[in-house]
Amino acid sequence: MCRVIKRLGFVEPQLLSRTDQPPQRSGWIHEVKHDGYRTLLVIERGNVCAYTRNGFDWNERYPGIISAAGELQYLRHAVIKGLE
Repeated sequence: MCRVIKRLGFVEPQLLSRTDQPPQRSGWIHEVKHDGYRTLLVIERGNVCAYTRNGFDWNERYPGIISAAGELQYLRHAVIKGLE
């Protein structure tokens, strides 16, 4: 179970938009969407939470990642998107 992270907490992810081709103009960033689960890893001062895009706690599904992220001593806070 995820510990309460007061400062960051759940961050609603930007959802994908379907398109046939990536934009051709400069200033656009794109990525290929692979099938899988979109998960946000929120780290704050040793507390770690893995959230689905709908805000459900998925810490039990990623025990190794949760443990490793909690040991990042020099990282105060981060939101990492894209565990799949």
